[in-house]
Amino acid sequence: MRLTKTHLIIATAAVVTTLLSGCHGGSRTQSLSTVPGSAVDTAVVPTAAASAPVAAAAVAPRLGISFFGWDPKHENYLYVHNGQAKVALKGSEVYYGNTAVAPDGHRIAWVAAKDRSLWVANVDGTDRRRAGAPVNEMNYSIDWTADGTGLIATRNAAPNQPIVYGTVRIADGSFTALPKSLQGGLHFRMTPDGKHYLYIADGVSFASADLDGTHIVKTPIIGDRSLKKNPRHLRAVDIISSDATGDMLAVNTWDSFEYDRSVGSSLANTLIGRATGRVLALPVKGAVEQILFRADGNVLVRSRSGSTWTLTLLSPARKVLTTRTESSLTSGIGLLAVAG
Repeated sequence: MRLTKTHLIIATAAVVTTLLSGCHGGSRTQSLSTVPGSAVDTAVVPTAAASAPVAAAAVAPRLGISFFGWDPKHENYLYVHNGQAKVALKGSEVYYGNTAVAPDGHRIAWVAAKDRSLWVANVDGTDRRRAGAPVNEMNYSIDWTADGTGLIATRNAAPNQPIVYGTVRIADGSFTALPKSLQGGLHFRMTPDGKHYLYIADGVSFASADLDGTHIVKTPIIGDRSLKKNPRHLRAVDIISSDATGDMLAVNTWDSFEYDRSVGSSLANTLIGRATGRVLALPVKGAVEQILFRADGNVLVRSRSGSTWTLTLLSPARKVLTTRTESSLTSGIGLLAVAG
């Protein structure tokens, strides 16, 4: 959920599923690099006899061989697989960066610039089809439902009336409004386990709720204007991805209350605990530029030290599994999805 071309947020993020999802929506970002897929390491177990059972190969963690993201230089969305890049979607086709990757990592959705209708396609841009009637979208505000059958979007209840958040079923384009208790929120996404909505409350805070609109809980600290409680003056911009239950959130934050409302982003620069609102430390060197949750619970972190960009894969407990210096293969692409 998201930001205009003219208000780019330097930090980058996306939802990581089998190909990442999520990511949550489209990204317009600064020059970046990505790492090519690493080889699969296998452990070969010798056998004493031909009839002896063979142990299963051990597969080392990998950082990815497929990438989907925004190329700001050429203003296109690129799909890169095994070192081959193609334009999956032209930027001119998309209304204000409204692009999102499905939880299965194989599909993308976007709002068409020509008429604001919803479209879906394979992540490489093939097999396109219209998925829903025109919507009224703010920047980067569409996202997929956890089961991949629908899109979270907004519509006008009536001409000159406030927008209504809801889900559009891809199969038939039908629209179901979110509960009334949630209609004041912004930039909704669903937790990967499909049990909660995550969203921006009051324009500056993070919040969660059950799908029926009950048990609304606002995350403390972030968005609090008290310097004593919130000394860094952090305010919510967007929720980009989360672990399965939404207990840990990859978010975009600002350290200013200059704007009264969340303008949105597709890029995460901070990892927080939802219950505490505290920023969680990451064992990486340099400045954290992007945080992406994978479907397996691992976390991909993109960091920068000087001119060197690095990808690090962390376990759910934030222990380093593997790390690689990024190549120039996808330099300049703001990542929305990584697979393999």
